[in-house]
Parts: sequence; structure tokens; C-alpha cells
Amino acid sequence: MNIEVWIAFASAVLVFCIIPGPTVILVMSQALSHGKKSVFPLVAGVLAGDLTAMTFSLAGLGGILAASSELFLILKWIGVAYLIYLGCKTFFAKVDDAQESPKTSSDKCLCFGRHI
Repeated sequence: MNIEVWIAFASAVLVFCIIPGPTVILVMSQALSHGKKSVFPLVAGVLAGDLTAMTFSLAGLGGILAASSELFLILKWIGVAYLIYLGCKTFFAKVDDAQESPKTSSDKCLCFGRHI
């Protein structure tokens, strides 16, 4: 692969990583609800995933999957099984008591520098 094609490919991947999509919305909502420091591991994971996908694509995995419909079907079903596993794991996870307990009237609310 010559350098011009590689630079064009890397630029396209960079543009798609920057365009707001589900991943960017996830990072923004995490930052808004839990603070800026909580998104560093999330961003590192997203970048690692993008780098992995770009590496597999450059290695020609897309061409192999396009040529072999059986291999593509197997890879799709592995993805389906993984998503089902994640869904079941989340569905059956125990909820912390701290998340379940509603706020009582004795909890203080700081509003404009005053306790109300």
C-alpha cells in the first residue's frame, strides 16, 4: 500500500472518529453525569477499539469477510452471542442499595449557597 492511500484511509478514520455518533454521545453523557475525570478510561477504550478496527481493516480482514460469506456469518453470530451475554449480565446484575433508596426530607439541598 502506498503512502497516499494510507494517509487517505487514516484521515477518513479520523474524521469518522470525530463525527458525533453514539460513542461521542456516550462520552458526553458520562462526562456530564460523572465529571471529566470519569471519561478518560472510556475514551481510552474507544480509541483502542478504533485502532483495532483500523488495524484489522488495513490487514485485509474486510476483504476476507467479503469473500467468505460463511466466515462473515460466523462472525455475526459470535457478535450476537456476545450482545446477548452482555444483556443477560446487565439484566441479572444486583442493584446497589444506595441507588435504590429515595432521598428523604432530611437530606439537605444546596440552592444558591443556602440550605433549604
